[in-house]
Amino acid sequence: MNIFSMKAKKTENIGEEVFPSSEEETSIFPRNPQDEPVYDEDGYDQNGFDRDGYSRNGYNAKGYRRNIGEPLSASVKLEDEILKYRRADGYFEYEMAVYANFADLKENFESNREDIAELIYNLFLIDEGRALRLWKWLLESFESTLSEPANAYRLTSGILHALERSEISSLLPCLQKDARLGEFLFGKSSYIDRTQAALLASCIGVCNYDLFQMLIDFLLSNPYVGHEGTLSTDKILKTVIEEIPARAMTHEGNDLLVKYIKKSRKMMMRKVLLKLLDGKMEYLLKEEKRKKAEAERAARLEQQKLRLEEERKSHQKETGARQKLRTTKKKYGELKISAIAERKQNPFFEGGRFIDFQQLEGTVVALKEHPELPAQLLPGDRLELRREPYYLQDPMAIAVTDIDGMKIGYIPNHSNTFLALLMDEGHEIFCRLYSIGSEDADSLQICVELFMKE
Repeated sequence: MNIFSMKAKKTENIGEEVFPSSEEETSIFPRNPQDEPVYDEDGYDQNGFDRDGYSRNGYNAKGYRRNIGEPLSASVKLEDEILKYRRADGYFEYEMAVYANFADLKENFESNREDIAELIYNLFLIDEGRALRLWKWLLESFESTLSEPANAYRLTSGILHALERSEISSLLPCLQKDARLGEFLFGKSSYIDRTQAALLASCIGVCNYDLFQMLIDFLLSNPYVGHEGTLSTDKILKTVIEEIPARAMTHEGNDLLVKYIKKSRKMMMRKVLLKLLDGKMEYLLKEEKRKKAEAERAARLEQQKLRLEEERKSHQKETGARQKLRTTKKKYGELKISAIAERKQNPFFEGGRFIDFQQLEGTVVALKEHPELPAQLLPGDRLELRREPYYLQDPMAIAVTDIDGMKIGYIPNHSNTFLALLMDEGHEIFCRLYSIGSEDADSLQICVELFMKE
């Protein structure tokens, strides 16, 4: 439960009647005269309540005074005021007594200060602003007694311990708004323990570094730090580092803590604190490394996506150009000039260098057994060359096949001699289908680019 987020009870609601008025009664049965309360000459019934539901002391059955905003008389003692709030179970509603009028606490502080932490904590549940005003008022009124550790504990650490049952970090906004309160808790109290360290750790945990510096500067100026019964600055810093959640560490918080650790006069203590701080930073460094790896992986995936998209577009563009060459009606001479011009810019294809451009012969005869083959070919496909030295009509014959070995045609005999000698010597020569078309309706023109691996 966050005590600072609870709504305070409204003053106008305090003092409402406990019993319903006659207008609110809806019973259809006649009232029994014996059930009517009998009032004495002072206007009180046998239970001690008047017609408005308030007792002779001015409190109703809920324990609320009739006019909560009216101050008590100077003669009223806090002990007597508290006794009016005693319940049947023996519990004292101290906070209601203080809520009624906390000014009388001053002259009765010595006899009631044992209960001050519980009182202020309970008052926080009712009205945060009122509780802070009371707390600060007590600190200012009894500032001279803060030099006594026992009294300082009751006014500072004891109250912080009580608030810690809820969530001590909720006090940070109050310290942010009121530096005077932080000065009392850290700069003037002669009793400093883990509760102050928990507040400092909460500042680092929520990245409120300005408040952290303000509070720890108050602490460094405190003349009682390090005395008997009070933690030293080094031990406070050690506790702060231990209290900070590893997930809350940041580089800025680390640098701030290192700044104050280096002010320690004990070299061994500095080493201990820095090592402890490095342990807290391990989680942050691992998390940053993980995030960096994720970012790099995301960047690689994005680059891969862009590259695949570019390749797809390039392939679509190339496929469109190849489709045009599949049904071209250009003559061989025009196609050769175009191909040579292209290969001047990029003479390589699959590791081979461009060496020649030819129109195949014997395509009609070669494709007679597989008339569907031209429809399966696409300009840009790789084709293979196969020597046929036992062909009687031309010992230098070179057949052109697809990757499955199906014959498409032959290299013209007026251009195959040099190529055949190179292949016989072991050079790897292959070709790329450049175009499929026809100059007229009765012919099939297949042109290829020849490449030789170096």
